[in-house]
Amino acid sequence: MEGGRSFDSIPEDIILYILSLLPLNCFLRLKCVCKAWYVLIKDLAEVQLKRSRETSLGMIQLYFTISDRNMISLDISSLQIGGGLKTLMTKTFNYWKFIDFGQYSINGLICLTDVKNFYVCNPTTEEFVTLPVYPSAPVTSRRCVYQIGFGYCPVTNQYKVLNIFQDFYEQEPVSMVKTAVITLGSSNNSWRILENPPPDYYYNLRDNVYLNGTIYWLVFYDDRCRELLDITAFDVRDETFRFISQPQGLRYDNKSNLAEHEGRLCFIDSNMDEYFFEIYTMLEDHQWVFRYRFGLGDFVSLGVQSLFSVQYSCLKKGKIMIEPEWTGKWFLYDIKSKAFEAIPVRDSKTNWITLIPFEESLTCICWD
Repeated sequence: MEGGRSFDSIPEDIILYILSLLPLNCFLRLKCVCKAWYVLIKDLAEVQLKRSRETSLGMIQLYFTISDRNMISLDISSLQIGGGLKTLMTKTFNYWKFIDFGQYSINGLICLTDVKNFYVCNPTTEEFVTLPVYPSAPVTSRRCVYQIGFGYCPVTNQYKVLNIFQDFYEQEPVSMVKTAVITLGSSNNSWRILENPPPDYYYNLRDNVYLNGTIYWLVFYDDRCRELLDITAFDVRDETFRFISQPQGLRYDNKSNLAEHEGRLCFIDSNMDEYFFEIYTMLEDHQWVFRYRFGLGDFVSLGVQSLFSVQYSCLKKGKIMIEPEWTGKWFLYDIKSKAFEAIPVRDSKTNWITLIPFEESLTCICWD
């Protein structure tokens, strides 16, 4: 610097002020400059994170825009208290069928996939990791992905991605149903096949829930997911499967969903013929108790005509998400107070939008 002064001579409060003007993800990249900066930036990031959480509703909007057959854009934004959106991260992908992701986040991390590739990202820090590609199906075969999952083991502090699939030649299977798992930050950084096979039934690709070290999803008898069999649970630490019985006495030819509410697994039974849905909560002994029942009459003021307008990904926040048909508007409905709240969204008439609970974090994706 001019006059023989070094950068170290700048007062710390001046450095902090300069860094505070940058977006969080920008100054986090400077942690590796030196040990002193690492401590300085770590403390500043914690302050910035606290402020950001104070203005957030604890939910993010995933907004997908298809530009052409080979490109799709993803915008992840945080819903703000008092209205408005704050963009956290944008990303463009080359695969037009990039449509699948967990309906949840874990410690601020999200898993995304186009079925061929898997990604884990932290929208707050904009850290984005592409996982190694799992070996493709044989040239003469096609691969059917039944289920994906993203889980966390609090005991080992490890994150894992799960892929349940089967290979076919034309309409005939050429392999058993297999489960591939990859552990983020493991020494070999590669997929491995589990020795214990998953249940040989059909899965709803989008319908999975992570809760307390376990991934849950619905299992069906038929390939159109019309006849519900049971709930399958995958223990992230032990990497084992088990069946859990669904609530008894319900009509399982209707649309069902899983969600989280008040720290417990919930089963939502939607009766499309009679226009109502019921919410059941699972207790510690895997018994189910009835909690809530709602019908179209509860949402008549919004012009809702079908239960297909209702989404349950925000039930963790005690809310369900409603999009009245062809209006391009979204509402959150509090299941206790029964109050509606309009939420800001981008143009949903020509694109695809969903909301999931999310708490901004500085969680690092451990990957070499």
